[in-house]
Amino acid sequence: MIPDITLPVYNLGPIPIDPWGTLVCIGFVLGLEVARARGLRLGLDVRDVVDAVVCIVLTGFVVGHLVHVLAYHPEQLEKDGVMALLRIWAGFSSFGGFIGAMLGAVLFFRVLRPRPFWKHADVVMFGFPFGWIFGRLGCFLARDHIGAQTDFFLGQRMALNLEGRSVVEVRHNLGLYEALFTMLIAAAFLIADRHPRKAGFYSALWCLMYAPARFCFDFLRNTDLNTADVRWAGLTPAQWGCILMFSGGVYMMSRFRGPPEPEPAGGEERPRPALNPVPYNRTERRNWFRIPAPPGCQAILREEGDLVRVAPILELSAGGMALEIATDGVAPEDLRVGMEIARLELRLSGEAPMVCEAVVRNLRPNGDSEFPGVICGVELVRVSAAVRNTLVHYIMRRERTMLQNRRAVRARCGEGEPVRIVVGDQAFKVRDLSSSGAAMLADLPTGWEMNGVIPAVTLEIPGEDPITVDARVARIEDRPPHVLYGVAFQRMSEVDVGRLERWVRQRASTTHERPHG
Repeated sequence: MIPDITLPVYNLGPIPIDPWGTLVCIGFVLGLEVARARGLRLGLDVRDVVDAVVCIVLTGFVVGHLVHVLAYHPEQLEKDGVMALLRIWAGFSSFGGFIGAMLGAVLFFRVLRPRPFWKHADVVMFGFPFGWIFGRLGCFLARDHIGAQTDFFLGQRMALNLEGRSVVEVRHNLGLYEALFTMLIAAAFLIADRHPRKAGFYSALWCLMYAPARFCFDFLRNTDLNTADVRWAGLTPAQWGCILMFSGGVYMMSRFRGPPEPEPAGGEERPRPALNPVPYNRTERRNWFRIPAPPGCQAILREEGDLVRVAPILELSAGGMALEIATDGVAPEDLRVGMEIARLELRLSGEAPMVCEAVVRNLRPNGDSEFPGVICGVELVRVSAAVRNTLVHYIMRRERTMLQNRRAVRARCGEGEPVRIVVGDQAFKVRDLSSSGAAMLADLPTGWEMNGVIPAVTLEIPGEDPITVDARVARIEDRPPHVLYGVAFQRMSEVDVGRLERWVRQRASTTHERPHG
């Protein structure tokens, strides 16, 4: 038997921290991370996935409470009137939450941000069981679903107050049962994910696996306590919902079983947005789908015959990348939008070479008069699962590194050891310096524009050899009598990054001001 488990509620000021709420929050974060990782692997814009999860969860909680009042406790409506509906935090129905989640998905992917519905909704659904495990463990600790008396070995000993007297009984705790069964569903999702599936498959699989189990579990609910569920024709409202859910799952599985169909020549239902090769600004750095490629990452394009191009990678995602291709000696017709690249070799720092196929989606001049070239946005097509997984994990590791760098220490440069940035014949005093950028002061406006690239600037720091690096203007502010420019460093070698980081950490400042974008 499972002993009676009672965890205390801690009060953080006016905010109670209870076991149910804590586990629900953990489940939300875990489910979100699983869905986010799958969205990366499938080449979706992860902002769509994250925003959709938030919308779906909110509508699920709202509708879940409405169903809790209307279907399970209509007496609350008679007692408190409309306030019973407005107290969203006061009780939830899981099947009401499912209905709200479905409405939220339709609202988000059909109205607020139109996207291919099943492709995106299935990504959210894939992460749902992993979060639902913790949600039901929260119900287990809160004893929200007390069942009938039992001698089953998973029954829980509970101290109950019956008719004014305290008794100890062994009863089913259906929150635990459902959490354990949901672990099996999550394992089934992982096993099914070994092979490509049609969009919508996991939504159907959830309905087919969850509905029969929940239908049976509800027969174990208590009928002798004041928490007993209302019955409609002998069945709980959730059991009637299970019948509808299972029927919908059978219909969806008839549509979505089997391997995915090859994409038509015209592309997806919704044309993919062209890769944007413009350097990242502060808002775009929050885009988890695309990252600036670290120095040394290259792509080798092999076409028919002996034509070979080696291009540095500027930006990288699980679905494509932006390359800088020199145009010296290359005829214009050799590079065109829509051209297929039969063999694209990726050389990422710290990873083994990877091979896939790609297609050119957009082209634009790089704007460098001294070293002319084009920025080429390519979309990866016919990528093996191993290569896609490697790209996803590589991007997620780099993303964590970028977040750490943004919180990294920075140095306030004093008068005693001046730090300068030299651009051509102009020298600028550096006020703040970090391993990824600097804030510098100019006596007069320079004419630089936001997001403009300043090639080949020289960073002079005391006790170190000069560092030559490209910079991007990320911040412009009037600071009379000076103009403050925040620049972000680009294309810096790993050796120079290491030297700069050591220097900054030795002279770390406690300021929290961001010197650059």
